[in-house]
Amino acid sequence: MVKRDVQPLPEPPANCRACPLRQLELFAPSDDDDHERLRSIRGRTHRLKHGEIIHSEGDAVTRAFTLFDGYAIRYRTLASGERQVLQFMMSGDLLCHLEGGSRDWPDTAEVVGYAVLCSLSAPGLQALFENGIRMAHQIAEIRRTEMLLLEELMMDMGQQSAFDGVARLLLELFLREHERGRTRGNRCFFPFRQKDIGDALSLSSVHISRVYADLRDSDLMSIENRWLTIPDRERAMRRLDYEPSYLRVRPLL
Repeated sequence: MVKRDVQPLPEPPANCRACPLRQLELFAPSDDDDHERLRSIRGRTHRLKHGEIIHSEGDAVTRAFTLFDGYAIRYRTLASGERQVLQFMMSGDLLCHLEGGSRDWPDTAEVVGYAVLCSLSAPGLQALFENGIRMAHQIAEIRRTEMLLLEELMMDMGQQSAFDGVARLLLELFLREHERGRTRGNRCFFPFRQKDIGDALSLSSVHISRVYADLRDSDLMSIENRWLTIPDRERAMRRLDYEPSYLRVRPLL
């Protein structure tokens, strides 16, 4: 069990227009028509605990989900039984699979820490995507952001040393929390486990532990008691030649 060490957001409001996430500069403005469309396909709120599965690879797609609060990972299970983590999810991120030859989920989504999810009808979202130019554009923009995050993860895994790859990923996750107003000075709650980081970068938990020690010794960043601390963010960005331009304003569904 991962202890919840962050102040949870208020309960998701019935009216999407009143969602506190929409107050963040991270998410693009939306209009009343958008809110009404989402209201028409919205289902119940799901509250899940650490380790619970949102959906499994091969499950039939019946719902889509917006992560209102909390954390999750998306991964695929390899033939060896190992996991390949594809995405680290935070508040405002979208879990959906639009039909493209398959009506089954291609991956698994698992809660890390805790999660509060707003559910949407998958057929309803599919219809909005097919029949509404604005909604199709919004979903395409969300997918583009996800692809940029995945490309960065691939670079961290394949073209960096283990030290730099882990450090860049941790820095990205810190900055994403900062975008959401969830940092406290130079630190943020960090529920992701060494195994999650290792399964994203194809490194063993032992290797990740060694890198964490090196990061701490270098005073670049550290993780202790589920909190990630980066003493000097600008220094870390310079040291890692990190340019977070792919972290940009995006729609919120």
